[in-house]
Amino acid sequence: MAEGEYKDGIDEELEFLQFIVNEKARYAERYIEEHRRNNFWFRRTPCWQLTNCPDSVKNACPTPKYPALPCWQIEGTYCKLDERHAGGLDTSICRLCPVYKQYGSCSPLQIKLFCSGIDTSITTVAKSGGTRILN
Repeated sequence: MAEGEYKDGIDEELEFLQFIVNEKARYAERYIEEHRRNNFWFRRTPCWQLTNCPDSVKNACPTPKYPALPCWQIEGTYCKLDERHAGGLDTSICRLCPVYKQYGSCSPLQIKLFCSGIDTSITTVAKSGGTRILN
């Protein structure tokens, strides 16, 4: 193999490797953009971390399950429930919330995702006999 042919082969390999690196970089950029578009919490501290929610609350709350929306736009988040376990539609508490103040103070307080919140139809288990009590 002549020296020129060897150099041409290396140049072709380098071009091919550069092509692969560029393609992977474009794929990564598209992936990050898609993830950012579908996840409100992308590069933000999630509400359950800012408010120090215990795992039991976080696991029952719909916000981690629907990352495309901020918590104040989801019905039935734990913080919107009142002492009577009402459905979680009242967003007035959000105006006082540090999460809303940090990430959403200019956006309207409006529920956009319904029927996804904490199930409040069965509120407790009766102490006698384990019978479920319905609201």
